[in-house]
Amino acid sequence: MNTAQKDQRAKTGRARTKRPHLHLVETKPRAARPYKTLYYGTARGGEHSAHGASASEKGAIRAAVVRVFEEEHARAEIHDNGVLIYTVRRVARGIVVDYGSAGG
Repeated sequence: MNTAQKDQRAKTGRARTKRPHLHLVETKPRAARPYKTLYYGTARGGEHSAHGASASEKGAIRAAVVRVFEEEHARAEIHDNGVLIYTVRRVARGIVVDYGSAGG
C-alpha cells in the first residue's frame, strides 16, 4: 500500500478490512425416509405416476391426503420397507384412508 492509499483511507475513516476465512461446513446426514408413497392417477390398477418419501407415518399420510384432496391423484399407497400400510383414495363421499390394502 502506497502513501496515497494510506492518506485516502485516513480521510475516509475506513479501516482496512480483512476477508473472512471460509471454512468447510460439515453437512448433517439426512434423516432416513423409510415411508414411501406411490401415487396413482386412477382408482384401480395401472402404474404409479409419482412417488414421495417421508420420515414419519404422520407426514406420509398428510402428504398423501393433501395430494388426493387437491385431485392431483386418485389414489395413494404408503409403504414401510416394502410393506403396504395405508391406502388413501378419493370416493364420491370424500377421502378414505384404509389400513393396509383394505377397501376397494
